[in-house]
Amino acid sequence: MPPLNRRWRKRYKSSEKKPRYSVSRAIISTSFLEKVIPCCVGLLIVMSCESEIRDFQTVWLPFYGPYVRLVQITAGWHVTPTFYGGRIDTISGIFLRIRPALNASQQGMQMKKLLPILIGLSLTGFSAMSQAENLLQVYQQARISNPDLRKSAADRDAAFEKINEARSPLLPQLGLGADYTYTNGYRDSNGVNSNVTSGSLQLTQVLFDMSKWRALTLQEKTAGIQDVTYQTDQQTLILNTATAYFKVLAAIDTLSYTEAQKQAIYRQLDQTTQRFNVGLVAITDVQNARSQYDAVLANEVTARNDLDNAVEGLRQVTGNYYPELASLNVNGFKTNKPQAVNALLKEAENRNLSLLQARLSQDLAREQIRQAQDGHLPTLNLSASTGVSNTRYNGSKTNTPLAYNDSDNGQNQIGLNFSLPLYQGGAVTSQVKQAQYNFVGASEQLESAHRSVVQTVRSSFNNVNASISSINAYKQAVVSAQSSLDAMEAGYSVGTRTIVDVLDATTTLYNAKQQLSNARYNYLINELNIKSALGTLNEQDLVALNNTLGKPISTSADSVAPENPQQDATADGYGNTTAAVKPASARTTQSSGSNPFRQ
Repeated sequence: MPPLNRRWRKRYKSSEKKPRYSVSRAIISTSFLEKVIPCCVGLLIVMSCESEIRDFQTVWLPFYGPYVRLVQITAGWHVTPTFYGGRIDTISGIFLRIRPALNASQQGMQMKKLLPILIGLSLTGFSAMSQAENLLQVYQQARISNPDLRKSAADRDAAFEKINEARSPLLPQLGLGADYTYTNGYRDSNGVNSNVTSGSLQLTQVLFDMSKWRALTLQEKTAGIQDVTYQTDQQTLILNTATAYFKVLAAIDTLSYTEAQKQAIYRQLDQTTQRFNVGLVAITDVQNARSQYDAVLANEVTARNDLDNAVEGLRQVTGNYYPELASLNVNGFKTNKPQAVNALLKEAENRNLSLLQARLSQDLAREQIRQAQDGHLPTLNLSASTGVSNTRYNGSKTNTPLAYNDSDNGQNQIGLNFSLPLYQGGAVTSQVKQAQYNFVGASEQLESAHRSVVQTVRSSFNNVNASISSINAYKQAVVSAQSSLDAMEAGYSVGTRTIVDVLDATTTLYNAKQQLSNARYNYLINELNIKSALGTLNEQDLVALNNTLGKPISTSADSVAPENPQQDATADGYGNTTAAVKPASARTTQSSGSNPFRQ
């Protein structure tokens, strides 16, 4: 970053030139207030540098555009922005060359106007930055930037535009023609040259051609299928966005519980080491605790990797990275049992988009049979034309008795063109049979889609009910595991339980917590799956889910589970000291046994 108070001793040559501001969408990738804050801070620094700026001063600001214009108007400064950075999408700020356009007293009055504005924008911006992205905001960004949905929208628009192309043969066809012919009579006996110029205007109108009408109908049905495909892709994006979002939250919870489990086992390892140093327990207890600690370290590596992959999966859907996301509000979490499965199946019969698309494809195949059969029908066209022809002669024999006279001719024509195909080598019959076979295939595809929808609805129904039961079961499992851990720790303190029992109870507790967390997210995803199977999934469902979210949480693995090299090094250091273990009698005679796990 350049210094804030570097003076430029040059004459101001462009004071009469109006600064040009260019705001690129590629640069504005974050919110308005997130960009205003550093801008305001930088301007406050400038204001505090000197009470009167008499020459150019170069200032680094991380944003530009309307905010620089605000400074120019309010403070009365001449501002010349100079871009800083590489490619246009990596520009992070600008240099501002500033000098006062007013005298010191006028500038002081303008400063008083500018200072409250900057402070207000800064305070408002800091409050806005504390809010994390929630599910609805993430989906809205994905809807704008997701390439798969945008491609589907383009395909739909192209299909509807093609309707105009299919309609065009049924509309009047108007054409203009012109011709020029020059004839040289050098080698013939006449020795006459001629120049013929002609022009014509032709009009053709289809009166009866069922194949063209059928082609229009087919394209309209094809566009309808493409529109349903686009709606399906919209629902798929909603489902993929929510699934990726909740996978990130689930990975965060898993890493959090793994970190908590690691700290709990480390405390038990610390306590066991103390007891070992005074001869109360055997070395096997320390080794068991260390073994559990190492296993949790391995699980932590896996959990960190899963979180990174989940964040990357969300980026693949939306195109953005999210340092913070709104987490699930566990206290306000509720479950609702779905309707009866028969009612769900009936609704899916009417509204499922995959089933609707299969029905439209079957209807399209039926229409293609009719189009093929239209090959036996006659066609009738109307044609009309008007033209003019101009002929001019010249040469050595133009004045002979043969009399080559110049002429100007014009004519108008109108007529009907009737065509009835009698036999085309069996092509029409073959096309009809092909269309019939395609209809059979489309019908079988409809049956397959129907079975798939029934299976999806029933599976989603079962998954929702299973998720509800799992949530209730894991809630009780957490309570039971906590009670078991308390009992094991109490028993271990009086010698009726071993450290293995305590470690197993600790692992059981945190496994139950992880399973409960996963069950909650599975329930939310299954709720969306069943609505997608019904064909009713829309943005309002995300609004309802968004209301179940709460405080922001970091998506960085280092923030969720900060690494503690000192703690790990301490554990590793103790592992090297257990190679040579003294007898218990020898250890108990030492009153100053050190604990390598004490920090």
